Amino acid sequence: MLSITTFCPDLSCSADDRVSADVSSIVGGRSAAQEGGCRLIFTHVFDDRGLAAQTAAGWETYLSRLEPHLAGGHLSEEEAHEPWGEVHERFGVVPAPGRRFLATQRAGQ
Repeated sequence: MLSITTFCPDLSCSADDRVSADVSSIVGGRSAAQEGGCRLIFTHVFDDRGLAAQTAAGWETYLSRLEPHLAGGHLSEEEAHEPWGEVHERFGVVPAPGRRFLATQRAGQ
């Protein structure tokens, strides 16, 4: 299980809004009002521990696009993925699948 928490300044939410996503393995998400913004909490459950680092890096990559979006800016998917390899290595749990994924992605560019 992976639990991701991110703070979104200037985003308003109710005390316990539910968040939904189109990901088959996500089991829950919620938001909590916090001074100056909103805390988003996602819980992602998956069976393959070997994909933990890759999955965590993916979440971080996509959430990195949220702050600029909420501020009225834009961060492209390509820009968000530029540091993916470094982010992936920080998690360090069975890194081989993610390294293969990154090599495949870069070879396809």
